[in-house]
Amino acid sequence: MTRKRVAFGVGVLITVLLVTPFMGTLPAAIGQAEPAPEFDFTHYEENPILSPGAEGEWDAGYVFASRVSFHNDTFHMFYIGGEQPIELRPWHVGYASSTDGFNWTKSELNPVLQVDSALAPYGVSAVVPIITTVDATPVFPLGAGREWDRDALSVDSIVETDAGYALYFTATGGIFFGIGRVISTDGITWQKYDDPTTEKAMFAVSDPVFWFSGFSDAWNQLLVSFPSVLPTENGWEMFYFGVPFAQMGDEGALGGLAWSVLHTSHFPIDPFTPNYGVGYAVSEDGVTWMEVGDGPVLTAPATFTGDDPGWMPWAPNVIVVDDTYYVYYSMWDFENELNFNIGVATGTAGR
Repeated sequence: MTRKRVAFGVGVLITVLLVTPFMGTLPAAIGQAEPAPEFDFTHYEENPILSPGAEGEWDAGYVFASRVSFHNDTFHMFYIGGEQPIELRPWHVGYASSTDGFNWTKSELNPVLQVDSALAPYGVSAVVPIITTVDATPVFPLGAGREWDRDALSVDSIVETDAGYALYFTATGGIFFGIGRVISTDGITWQKYDDPTTEKAMFAVSDPVFWFSGFSDAWNQLLVSFPSVLPTENGWEMFYFGVPFAQMGDEGALGGLAWSVLHTSHFPIDPFTPNYGVGYAVSEDGVTWMEVGDGPVLTAPATFTGDDPGWMPWAPNVIVVDDTYYVYYSMWDFENELNFNIGVATGTAGR
């Protein structure tokens, strides 16, 4: 059996980092795992539900990062698509609709949001395909100095609250990725969450509300990202993508090095280790989160044997319709790093 080492990521702003154990005080918001609800997620047998277009079409190269809502008896999806090579061509936004959440029709007006060219910001030689201009005054900026969110961040989930909005984002200030929270009354002026009891330079100005586990036997010891947050009558739920640290084998020429890129990460992953996927956490206030269970609630439907490890679900986006959870995710094919489709799994949660 030949095990193929692959680098996970879709970003192109690449930095080589030395992996060292995290030292210091973790944010106080991290909680211990609670017993998991009895999720019964099942991958849709006819996945993918949305695939790249035909040759010559605007999304012929890839589709991923779906965001789905349910309104007026219709499922609405916005997604990123484009042509190959993904790291050098602009990304556009498409729209698709469905009456059942499984069979989708792309809009004839796609792409609904389009850029003419890609941009290499701040003198970086690589291209960030979805950036069209550098905003001198972003509504909430990256952290500075040694802060935990100094290198890159992305908007993943936004929730309307009685006081305005709560926005959850993925960010990194090094090799480890965490989930942050900002709030706003008008959608323009935002305030990052800060725990005043954490005084380390990494957390002196703001704190993640959900951080990687850091324990050697934890399934999410390296990375938590792509939060999809749902307010409920009983509190808040979060689905997120988690990854353990994959040790490099004989083929790992980088040794103790790992890759980090904009938004996701470009660290080595062992595709034959099934212990990564979509995790689950709960909160009473949207700030203090408790990890639920000791592993992901959704993984790839693959045997992880032989020479074909299959594909991995990442970047979850979750909605609930009539007590059924629809987990939409990007399907990343291990045999082809840049082969992205969109799939779905459905299920209920026993309490």
